[in-house]
Amino acid sequence: MDYDLDGISTDNEVLMPSGQLILSEQQFSNFDFTAQAGFGEGTYMLIDAGSISGSLGNDLSGTVNGLPATLAVQGNDLVLNVVPEPSTLALLGAGILGLLGYGRLRLTREPPATVIPYLFNEKPNV
Repeated sequence: MDYDLDGISTDNEVLMPSGQLILSEQQFSNFDFTAQAGFGEGTYMLIDAGSISGSLGNDLSGTVNGLPATLAVQGNDLVLNVVPEPSTLALLGAGILGLLGYGRLRLTREPPATVIPYLFNEKPNV
């Protein structure tokens, strides 16, 4: 099936309120998704059925316009969930900021009293 996806509220859904949708191991690759202006993250209703029988296949994930997407059955609806994953660069940046913050915290804390004499080449009072 072909779907032109734009905004969440204007998704390209098939309405079958009194019909039955029979699934037979459909995969993500069985669908053709085209991103239009307004496409972004969210849940897109593809088919609104009165009832659903059968099941989807094992390969339910793919990408639409560079965003990770997953097919799912929610109630009696076939939906496409588009949720961006955090990029590796953003995770790396967060880790570096955490390490810098930890280093700054260690520099601003007062060192224990037994360490101070060693800094000035004096023998500690033990």
